[in-house]
Amino acid sequence: MARSSLGEVGRRYRQIVSRSSLRLEYFETPQESKPEEDLLNKESAKKVSRFLSLLRYTVYQRLYTLVILPNLVAITYLSVEKDLLHSPATCLNAVAFNIAATILIRQEYIINLLYRTIGCIPHWAPFAIRKRAAKLYHLGGIHSSAGVAAAIWFLLFNVAAVREWSSDIPSSKAAIATISVSAVVVILFLQILLFSTSKFRTRYHNTWEQIHRFAGWLLLGCFWVHLIVYNIYRSEWPQTQPIGKLFYANPGFYTLVISTLSIMLPWLSLRRVKPRIEGLSKHAIRLHFDYASISACKTPRFATDPLFEWHSFASIPNEQAKGFSIVISRAGDWTGNIIDNPPQYLWTRGRPARGTLYMAKLFKTILCVATGSGIAPILGLFAIPNTRFRVLWAAPNPDTTFGADVVRKVLQADPEAVIWNTRVSSRPDLVREAKRMYDEREEEIEAVFVISNEETTTRIVYGLESKGVPAFGPIFDS
Repeated sequence: MARSSLGEVGRRYRQIVSRSSLRLEYFETPQESKPEEDLLNKESAKKVSRFLSLLRYTVYQRLYTLVILPNLVAITYLSVEKDLLHSPATCLNAVAFNIAATILIRQEYIINLLYRTIGCIPHWAPFAIRKRAAKLYHLGGIHSSAGVAAAIWFLLFNVAAVREWSSDIPSSKAAIATISVSAVVVILFLQILLFSTSKFRTRYHNTWEQIHRFAGWLLLGCFWVHLIVYNIYRSEWPQTQPIGKLFYANPGFYTLVISTLSIMLPWLSLRRVKPRIEGLSKHAIRLHFDYASISACKTPRFATDPLFEWHSFASIPNEQAKGFSIVISRAGDWTGNIIDNPPQYLWTRGRPARGTLYMAKLFKTILCVATGSGIAPILGLFAIPNTRFRVLWAAPNPDTTFGADVVRKVLQADPEAVIWNTRVSSRPDLVREAKRMYDEREEEIEAVFVISNEETTTRIVYGLESKGVPAFGPIFDS
């Protein structure tokens, strides 16, 4: 590659693979302006509509609306036509339906089915369709909105129940139990919703994860109790009919069964696995596993304590034999402890779910932008057939931090990859550099995929999309 084609951003180096060894080639170029400046400059947007779309109404929010709006329409219609507040059972069934939607959209089998279905869109399909389909990873909008809708319906249930009981305060044990469990469910709903706000989740991620898991399980259990005791109270059981018949025609019962089985299913495959340790540096470690072969763009989950903290990592398929590997870099207490004290065993559960990078197969040629250990998911991406890759990677001493083998794999996929050593020069303007590589028309890059930390990924994706470049990257709630 000619020196001029490297751009005009500081000092960089490219890794060149020769037959015998890995050598470094340095280039001196004029220093450019501050990296990643003016990313949110409105003038960079080519159209006002694009700017408003990016800033105001993301795909995540559209999916959120797609779930919330029908629920609000149903509430309005039933309130006007059916006197909803005199029908607590209807509200209770709606809660069960939304809880099921919240859980099922996070179920690995359903996620993989959706990704596999969308991933079948061929390259000859219109680009507009492929570009929109690739936003599938915004499915978290359905999870969040269904949870909020369930809380709204349960609030309406309590209003309807109070109205029902206001004229004749119930004194049966079942009625008292219903009121007591309702109070607990309300508290759990509020706890989950309040602690799921972005600020709390970002700052106290481990605490949020534990609250979300245990409060969610407790809420589902309480809702089971609530459904049973409420139906017992309503039917004045056992004077009227066997208890089994109370739920035979109750749709909420069946949706709760599905929700419960969906939560239990991943835990039925809980197992302890032994990794083979490959120390890369003080900053990163590579773990090799042979208990299963996992295809590209899937993310198995691992834990040292299966009840409290789980972490997902992109798999790198083993090309030679059964198995796969993951790369872990120092990004917190858990990852730091894994690097400093490599474990003899780790816990894993469930089916590895496909992620954002699986959507890369919808495009003929893509540009992969990564920082640090973000290159690990991209290594697995190279196994996707019929897609060409360009790579832009910024990391501290890539060859010594992540190993020469990782660098070689990058260059095998893209011999002209730009690999930036942030220890040699300042952090690059990845938006500008990615835009330059995208504009090289001979490459015919259709989309850019970004893998970095949350803040950097959001900034780069927005910066590129505001310049008219189709860009994709994991979001906070992918």
